[in-house]
Amino acid sequence: MNRIFRTVHVCTALKYYGQAIVFLLLFLGSGAQAQSPEDGQTPGVKIDLKITDQASNTTHYYKLLGSSYSVRKPFALQKEGKFANDGNCTLILELAQNADEFLLKWVAGTVKGVKGEISIVAVKAADKPRIITFTDWEVASASESFYSTNEAIWWPHLSVYVKTLSVDGVPVFTGAANAKR
Repeated sequence: MNRIFRTVHVCTALKYYGQAIVFLLLFLGSGAQAQSPEDGQTPGVKIDLKITDQASNTTHYYKLLGSSYSVRKPFALQKEGKFANDGNCTLILELAQNADEFLLKWVAGTVKGVKGEISIVAVKAADKPRIITFTDWEVASASESFYSTNEAIWWPHLSVYVKTLSVDGVPVFTGAANAKR
């Protein structure tokens, strides 16, 4: 009988203390920040894209949700002993805003000779910003989706080939002699 009483007493205590523990955890975790759909930025990092059209000497600015790059180095064919390709560098851009007229013209291929810079800045830290610079880009693929829902916003995603790419001043990709993209 005493054992049953202890079991009931422990279950009752857990019922009330469990609620208090859950409330305490929720209260302490309320400072967590999620991605903000209004400005497309995560609160801890701000990512911006600057595109300069060298022909018209104009600069355009865009907010990014994210960006990544991929470098493919040349490789030799085993049988022939020569390079199969000259390598390439692909830059992926996830915009946090709608495409404007300049960006759409650039995707269509009517704007040539642009250079760009991506800056990644930690908002709440005194870290030095990361800077990615690139030149002579050409669109590999672009997508933009439209849906009739308020829960999702689908901004443009671009994948571009670049001739040169540097990260914090360090050349990562310097182009290829016979770059076939």
